[in-house]
Amino acid sequence: MLSLAAVSCALVPPPPSTVIVGGGPAGLATAIMLAKRGYKKITVLDRLEPPAAPDDLEVWSDTARHYLIGLNGRGQRALKTIGAWDDVLEPFCSTVVGRKDWNPGASVDEGIERIFTDRGYLTRVIPRARMVSCLHRHVLQSYAGIIDVRHGVEVQDVRWTAGAGAADERAVLTCVPCVATGDAEACEATEEPYELDATLLVGADGSRRTIANAMEAEGTKRFRVNKFEDTNVRVYKTVPLTLPADWRGDINY
Repeated sequence: MLSLAAVSCALVPPPPSTVIVGGGPAGLATAIMLAKRGYKKITVLDRLEPPAAPDDLEVWSDTARHYLIGLNGRGQRALKTIGAWDDVLEPFCSTVVGRKDWNPGASVDEGIERIFTDRGYLTRVIPRARMVSCLHRHVLQSYAGIIDVRHGVEVQDVRWTAGAGAADERAVLTCVPCVATGDAEACEATEEPYELDATLLVGADGSRRTIANAMEAEGTKRFRVNKFEDTNVRVYKTVPLTLPADWRGDINY
């Protein structure tokens, strides 16, 4: 069944135009995957400014300033499949050997036991923004003329135009050139809005949900939206701890 599905997907001709909203890891990886499958006109829109170069040590040397992403075996395989691991992401990752046990009262090197030694991979860690930088540079170097990444563009709205058939429908995006402000959730417009249409629209804009909200607003006219009850209730509580001076400071408690 998986082989038949893969063959059937490969036989679907690429659409005339594809727009991906969101230039994070998911958006850029999707663009690369589609380009490898023969899509020719792919536009990625992101409201933030272009990322710093992945080898800019002044930006990336202090990992405490960045949100880190762990790439396990499945993540590494996925990146290898789209050609974005070797010489793209891997050189900028750090290796994490996994959880360790340590008992208070033991010396720094005494009583350390590594857990999960039977796995066929080592988890790699990289700042999320640096991962974006690596994928962005890979796009510029390997997919120029195929993938067009436009930074400083906020998508404010989406509407759909009807055609003679389902294949003739278009998504029309209202785009606003902008610059980021101090507020992570806002940006300041620098030019007048313009419209951009797409045959295939991919929403990779995460928690902003511009595309998802527009689809839900369309309701049953064009989309079927399923919402599932969140049964995984999460309760967080912060408890301040003052650790003894002789406890290790390089592990999580």
